[in-house]
Amino acid sequence: MKLYVLTDLEGATGVSGGWTEIGPGGRTHELAKRMLTGDINACVRAAYESGATDIVVWDGHGLGLSVNNEDVDERVRLITGRWTRNLTGLDSSFEAMIVLGMHSRAGTPNGLMGSTWNDQRLFLNGQEIGEIGLFATMAAELGVPTIMVTGDDAACQEAGALLPGVETVAVKKGLGMWCAELIAPKRAWAMIGDATKRALGKVGKVPLYVPRRPLELKVWYPRTDVVDWIAQRPGVQRLNGNTISFISDSIFAATSMLFYMPTWMFG
Repeated sequence: MKLYVLTDLEGATGVSGGWTEIGPGGRTHELAKRMLTGDINACVRAAYESGATDIVVWDGHGLGLSVNNEDVDERVRLITGRWTRNLTGLDSSFEAMIVLGMHSRAGTPNGLMGSTWNDQRLFLNGQEIGEIGLFATMAAELGVPTIMVTGDDAACQEAGALLPGVETVAVKKGLGMWCAELIAPKRAWAMIGDATKRALGKVGKVPLYVPRRPLELKVWYPRTDVVDWIAQRPGVQRLNGNTISFISDSIFAATSMLFYMPTWMFG
């Protein structure tokens, strides 16, 4: 069984506070890396025990500097660094995707570091989605179901409402944008391992998340100057000062037209 594991950092075990704390140079960055690495290892150990033979892990947070590479299970193929495509390394040869350390979408009450991309808001066929929905749609377009999501309780509730049959693990309870009630890491990692085994037992039974085609993706940006720039691309429709839209049969095509790649990806 070939398994793809997407990781983010905000929803990792033991992580709270804000982006300045958990990002490179932040006071808790090294702790956050250790915690996410522990999540990865708990997941992949259980996955290998459940029949996985090939596991790719993508460090999908920011610049791809969120994993302690030397401590990751040696059987894993780890993708890190400044990516140029969402879900780098994923293709139709994978049988399932697991999402570790995810956060809720922007505007979610008590969602720890709840956000969507870089201060954006996304609407797919009129329904607001976050990164969970976006990545599940992308994976499904490649024929890969999302079978498990871990993060705070708000992220897990979002995933459960959107993805029928998905396993979720709430490793903490959000008490606001910057505060959470944590679960002890050893206990959280045991929960992740148990859920991974349940999730892999559902492979072939969990449906793909496939919104109707053609897709209409709308993106709201807080800055109109960004929209000024993106709205010049062919096929992009400007709906108002801050919102643009693109219609396509492919979520990858829609995101490539509507998303602005911020300067930190190249700086």
